[in-house]
Amino acid sequence: MKKHFDNLPLMFKVARAPALVLACLLLVALYSQSTSREPSRTLDQLTQRNMTDLIRVAEVQERVVASNAMVMQSVAYAGANLKPEIIKSLDQRIASEFKATQTKIGELQTALARDPEAAVRVGKIDSAFKKYIKTAGDSMDMKEADLYTAAILMSTAEAAYGEARELLQEQFDV
Repeated sequence: MKKHFDNLPLMFKVARAPALVLACLLLVALYSQSTSREPSRTLDQLTQRNMTDLIRVAEVQERVVASNAMVMQSVAYAGANLKPEIIKSLDQRIASEFKATQTKIGELQTALARDPEAAVRVGKIDSAFKKYIKTAGDSMDMKEADLYTAAILMSTAEAAYGEARELLQEQFDV
């Protein structure tokens, strides 16, 4: 083979060299493209999954904040002696917001069940929010009888709310 190559004219060898280089470059490009597709596909899947999870966490966080604002508004309305129908309507919206938030937390638990650490964190978020629901509900029940007692109960509810918000923020940071 070497003897055959040595017998070829110099012009032929010079003319074929760029074609040989081009063929080698084409092989390298095809190989690199085929090897980069799998990690890229995996990275896309991970990014898509994590983004969806972050959106779910953000939705829960938004609902928790909205629930707390509505509870504060209800207590403030009672303190301002607004019409009972307005306060009752707000309290009904609060109850439905609590249910919707619990549903979103359940969806988050289902979505993050594949990650044991995240599942534990979401379990803590769920228990903190349930504690918040109980103490906020007690505060709203007490506001009609005694605003002072309702204010004390609200400080307990605020602690539970703070815990739920902190746990949700930790879920974002992970």
